[in-house]
Amino acid sequence: MPFGLAVAPNLWKKVRRPVLADLRRTGFLVIAYVDVFGGEAPTHSKYGATKAEAVAGDMLRRLLASHGLTFHRKKRVWDGTTCLPLLGFLVGTRRRMLSLQPSRTREIIGMADQLLVEAKTHSLLVRHSALRSFTSATAYTHLAVPLSHFYLISLYAAMRDDEYRGRGSVRIGPQAMKDLALWQNLTPLSEIGRPPWQRPPDATMTKKASSYGWGATWDGTVPARGFQDAPCSHLHINLLQVGAVRLGLLSFADFLKQTQMVALLCTDSRVTMGVMNAGSYRSFALMSELRRRQNICLSMRVTLRAEHVPSALIFWADRLSRTSDSTDWTLWRSTFLKLEAHHRPYTIDVLATAENKQCGRFLSKFLSAGGTGVDAMKFY
Repeated sequence: MPFGLAVAPNLWKKVRRPVLADLRRTGFLVIAYVDVFGGEAPTHSKYGATKAEAVAGDMLRRLLASHGLTFHRKKRVWDGTTCLPLLGFLVGTRRRMLSLQPSRTREIIGMADQLLVEAKTHSLLVRHSALRSFTSATAYTHLAVPLSHFYLISLYAAMRDDEYRGRGSVRIGPQAMKDLALWQNLTPLSEIGRPPWQRPPDATMTKKASSYGWGATWDGTVPARGFQDAPCSHLHINLLQVGAVRLGLLSFADFLKQTQMVALLCTDSRVTMGVMNAGSYRSFALMSELRRRQNICLSMRVTLRAEHVPSALIFWADRLSRTSDSTDWTLWRSTFLKLEAHHRPYTIDVLATAENKQCGRFLSKFLSAGGTGVDAMKFY
């Protein structure tokens, strides 16, 4: 319970000892300063005092009055400050969040408005200097807006285009227009804020990808797997690794029912860890995959945090991604259509995978992205 005392320093040196002695005899815990000290009202052991208990009976006021001291009306503070401005941010001690100051939020929204209006009226052309000023003003907001870099990468890509730079203009594409519209609605993003300290994860997911397939586990107990089709098998391994994160989240959708869940992604790829945590990358293909993954995270209300681990600690996911399935057989599509023509249309494909399913719904041996369930025998 902090409060201020209107006492001159020399006088305070003379009277502080008897005041503190009386306070401590009555059960207060006191730390003394020249003009401010804090204390707690007498309570039972291991139980904190409430405000009502601290001021009940006006004990403190009478005690100080007996020593000829009075409260300063303007300096007295019963409740400490819960929101402090710091370098353009607001540090909320009650919510334990960092958020943007309202003045900075209004400034960024105004700059985004001007860029959108300029782009719509000049065939998607905006001034290079205006776009550079906007990205400079918003780059620091990642401390309060976790997805700030994710929503800026398309604008940086537009500024790298040299086609219109000689005219002092930049052409922004559809994705940059979408990102500017999100900055225009910055208020919901700034209200989310970012905690100064990371919240402990609620679950752990491991994943691994190869040119043959991908594998993932949930909390080290539930496996999921899939196979790479012919076009994907020739993609770069970094793209396959990032894509495995999205496929793993879709496979474990039933486990992501908790509101605002935090999941820890364990990977042996430092590129995947860096891309996941930064939320941006210069590669167009990786950014496209990141946007697909981010849409899934937003719809499932899950926050993903990546951590690098040795390959030996994710051996199960690695085995799932590399082990071939000798029982993976399927009918030719033409044969299936002939059977379906003689019978009623089929609605579910049992003992299938996401790559060779014949129907929209399918059951597989392991959890898989888009699958209806596992262990077909228990359904029949």
